[in-house]
Amino acid sequence: GVMILARTQGMFDYLKACFKKHTIKKTYRAFLAGWVTDDLGVIQAPIGRSPNDIRTWTAGRALRGEPREAKTRYRVISRFIDPAGVKYTYIEAYPETGRTHQLRVHFRYINHPIIGDGLYAPAHRGALGFDRVALHAYRLAFSLADKKEMVYVAPLPPDFLAAEKCI
Repeated sequence: GVMILARTQGMFDYLKACFKKHTIKKTYRAFLAGWVTDDLGVIQAPIGRSPNDIRTWTAGRALRGEPREAKTRYRVISRFIDPAGVKYTYIEAYPETGRTHQLRVHFRYINHPIIGDGLYAPAHRGALGFDRVALHAYRLAFSLADKKEMVYVAPLPPDFLAAEKCI
């Protein structure tokens, strides 16, 4: 997926401030288990450490430690059924905050986990041929100090292209 690296300390400091102010617009693509009913949606649920597993985070209640606000917007690209009759939703997600595992936690929170996620959705490992989390950092956009808009897009990887053929 798309990643941004700074070549100078000045740019690093600028980008760090942009991330902190949430002015960098991030777009992800993901395949989710089941059919998400709303074409557009917002998931606003605090995220904190899971009380049951130190490796994971959770949203909503029963958090360990201080919960941190988290907000994710999403748009459904398509809903489809694979040849075995299993339902999936292909989405674009726009995290407005940057919490650890935010997208994975938020989509599990609404009962539509990202497929291929062995940590948050072990029942959906290997779905649609994914041997990894079916999440792709698709696009980053931000403005430089001189107001020039920078947009970077990462092409979809082969496993995403193969899964799109099921649509």
